[in-house]
Amino acid sequence: MVPSGGLIAFHDIRGDHERCGVGTLWNELKDKYSTTEFHDSDGPENWGGVGILKKVS
Repeated sequence: MVPSGGLIAFHDIRGDHERCGVGTLWNELKDKYSTTEFHDSDGPENWGGVGILKKVS
């Protein structure tokens, strides 16, 4: 549903915690697509972060 050139944002990309597989998914996606990550340097070491993926086709 995302058009070419559109952006997809994920939150809590750092680490994997109970009932949350976002970190695992993000690690798979960032190896295949153009991505950018933002991390809160003041947050807990293994939690948080936002990942942006740009859909190219």
